[in-house]
Amino acid sequence: MTFSERDIRILSLLYPPFKEMTKRFMVLCWEAGLPVRLTNGLRTFAEQDELLAKGTQVTKAKGGYSYHNYGIAFDICFGNFDDGKTPNPYVEPVAMAWEKCARIGLRCGLQPGYMWTSFQDKPHYQANIKASISDLRSAFLKGGTIGLYDFLNTHEKDSFFLPPSAATLE
Repeated sequence: MTFSERDIRILSLLYPPFKEMTKRFMVLCWEAGLPVRLTNGLRTFAEQDELLAKGTQVTKAKGGYSYHNYGIAFDICFGNFDDGKTPNPYVEPVAMAWEKCARIGLRCGLQPGYMWTSFQDKPHYQANIKASISDLRSAFLKGGTIGLYDFLNTHEKDSFFLPPSAATLE
């Protein structure tokens, strides 16, 4: 598989080191026979609030309190999203693929929503960082995207290196 136009558009808005982790995750999924596509990445605070208004099955975070708002989260689906039809993520064999993707995500240094116990969010992946969402929000509100990137580059630079386990599918 190759990156679709939609994948490329979503990747272009992610925090650059996180974008590289995301690309590696996707390639490893493809090599494992999992046809993942990106459905969402960076969201504005207003877009986040719109999703929250749709109900808790979509998100539990209001604008400013999601990793999506800082370009360090993405959501996936299986199949060809570009044809305008989003595959149903809860039918077989797709349901069995979520765990495989989550394990690949862990190997790439990501935090898969599949692994969450309080609110399992199977399509969601985010940066595995030590900083709190309040730290991210503060950095962004003080300095915009540049302030956020400066904060991440200073405080979280080690969180965005691909671990050796992301090199192959073994």
